[in-house]
Amino acid sequence: MTFNVALGDFEGRTMLYIEDWLAGGSTLFNSWHKDYGHSLSIPVKITTLDNLLKSFGIDRIDVVKIDVESAELMVLRATYLNWFILNIRLT
Repeated sequence: MTFNVALGDFEGRTMLYIEDWLAGGSTLFNSWHKDYGHSLSIPVKITTLDNLLKSFGIDRIDVVKIDVESAELMVLRATYLNWFILNIRLT
């Protein structure tokens, strides 16, 4: 599945900075683009992981992998602890 939305710790809109020095690189961090430059800034919708999952009726996660260019804490900050209870089943 692909979602046309950024994940973070709030609901609303934010800027996405597309980096010209890193192929495929983009960030929500304003400080990165000030330090390294960027080729494009676009406004994007931002939501929390909880709200994205709720919108699809997902109430359980067995495993989650998050790779958001150093914004992992921002994504996890707004996520309830119960999403991260891991049940390991031996078969």
